[in-house]
Amino acid sequence: EYLPLKTFSFGSGAFVGESCGLKWPEVFSNPLGDAAWEFVLDYFLNPSVYDVTDEKSDLCGAPAFLPLSAFLFCYGDGAEAMLSSWKIFLASKKETLIEQGVSSASIETAATCVDETVLSWNDYAEFNMDRSNGPHAGKAKSLPLPSYFSDTELAVNVLLPREWILENKEYMASHLNAVKFENGELKPIEVPPHIYLAFGGGGATAHDQANSLSAAHRGAGAMIFHAHWDHDENFWGGSFPAMYPQVTDGSSFPSFVGSNHVGPNTRGPMKADWTKPCSLNMTEEERDAKCVSLQEAVWGTETLARLEEVKDAVDPHSMLNCHGCVQNTKKMESTTASTVPSANVAATTTATDAPPDVAESGDVANTTDTDVAPDTDAGDSSAGWKMAIPYVGNFVVGMASAILSLP
Repeated sequence: EYLPLKTFSFGSGAFVGESCGLKWPEVFSNPLGDAAWEFVLDYFLNPSVYDVTDEKSDLCGAPAFLPLSAFLFCYGDGAEAMLSSWKIFLASKKETLIEQGVSSASIETAATCVDETVLSWNDYAEFNMDRSNGPHAGKAKSLPLPSYFSDTELAVNVLLPREWILENKEYMASHLNAVKFENGELKPIEVPPHIYLAFGGGGATAHDQANSLSAAHRGAGAMIFHAHWDHDENFWGGSFPAMYPQVTDGSSFPSFVGSNHVGPNTRGPMKADWTKPCSLNMTEEERDAKCVSLQEAVWGTETLARLEEVKDAVDPHSMLNCHGCVQNTKKMESTTASTVPSANVAATTTATDAPPDVAESGDVANTTDTDVAPDTDAGDSSAGWKMAIPYVGNFVVGMASAILSLP
């Protein structure tokens, strides 16, 4: 079924744009902006509170293009459904917001001003089309722009569990709206986060339990990009076990990183103590030896072990390799066995051609048996939760280019 595309920006950042015209103090670090983000989180993760089905909610998604706003891509009547629900939600909150100091005029403006910003497209290619007079006019552009370096070189893309977000909804909303004012000047409380809202559909259930998509990805409600330096002891000792409480039993490390935007420097905490960060001041060799690996951060201990067994079975000589892939540090093995048929030599199978014993590869895979972390207290769910903005660079430049070229 063909579903046309509609795009618009929503959230506290959208309300201070030209179309809405609200002032920054009316929105940021203000109950009105917080309410907008509470609505966004519920609409994507718990739409039944607005009598909206999961299927209708899933018509919209928001990649992490912009801070302080969600840039929505909605198909079919997804945009109309979301904005209609926003009006109903805001009407139900109006009395409370007024008691909290929000003006009635600001509420009325926020309820309808985004409607005028919705743009319609035949498809994504038309949205991202080169509208210049150059040689590539009329063709879809690359987004993000090509680059020699990773956009997430200094970032960790953390998967936030859906249930954790909903349990801490007010806290999350306030951080997505994290701007304050001092002496009339705008002061970010923290670097505004980019939130990635594209985890709907049947991802949590549509599988046969024999594929490589991590448990964290299936259970995620959103993804947020953290700076490496914000993964300090407060994060590993407080926020992380609050989001992933299974880490406290020390038996296996849980997946928590999204593989789609994983950066080259991504690691978990120290192997010897899961409450201690893996410092970028160490050499890459030291980090590989002393920290939970990138692969274990993406897939978790148990799933990674299964994937390593599969890799050993189908690629015993490690001919297939890529950065961050399963067993990417395993060197390719040479073999003297001929794979060319010969009239004089009968085809034989050498010991090196046979897949290794599953139990043996399982022993190799279980790298955390001697690296058990001590028990940690989950602590305050918000402890050390510092949002960051990396994931910008060429991605945001490309997005800005696309938006500025819109008709």
